[in-house]
Amino acid sequence: MALKNTFFTAAILLSGLFCSVSRADDVADLSAKLQALNTFSAHFEQRLLDDSGTELQKTEGLVKVSNPGRFFWQVEPPFEQTVVTDGEQLWVYDPDMEQVTVYSKQQLASTPAQLLSGDFAELAKTYTITASINASINKGALTYRMAPKNEQTSNFSGLEFVFDKKDRLAGMTLEDKLGQRTVVTFSKRQLNKPIDATIFSFKPPAGTDVIHSGS
Repeated sequence: MALKNTFFTAAILLSGLFCSVSRADDVADLSAKLQALNTFSAHFEQRLLDDSGTELQKTEGLVKVSNPGRFFWQVEPPFEQTVVTDGEQLWVYDPDMEQVTVYSKQQLASTPAQLLSGDFAELAKTYTITASINASINKGALTYRMAPKNEQTSNFSGLEFVFDKKDRLAGMTLEDKLGQRTVVTFSKRQLNKPIDATIFSFKPPAGTDVIHSGS
């Protein structure tokens, strides 16, 4: 199963028209907002849409992030799945299949997991980034649209971060190369509250098949 189809469950996130030039200020602003999220916990609602906007799937669950590089994403039944990274490895656990797939740090490059969990070193080199304000959506939310400069090496064709007017992460959207979009909305958000570090380590339950991607 491809990483792009398991991370954030069936896809990851975004739509929109991307400009061809990034303003340096937009890159700096997005980096600063994401880096300010030392920890982030929230309930999420995720909707998978086809290229015509028809909803294919709706899931809910819990997300926890701790910089640098640690990430936990758990989807509730009936589409249960857990995605965990400690910054070095990423585990994708499917309890129905009794299977966990392990990815290396190198395989996380150019994914939303890398960005949301605090790896910004190559941000401006890898993406075209533009910011926009839409007063009719989320009461003036600030949206950062990201387009990979090299789509051949990216798992997605576009990614979007949405912040509310208090600079709190409100949602994400991703568009894959087939035109499907995954729209994620966060609620019950907690910023920079302590998170037990053990949640970012994954120990497969007894009887689970362990598959190492790329091996």
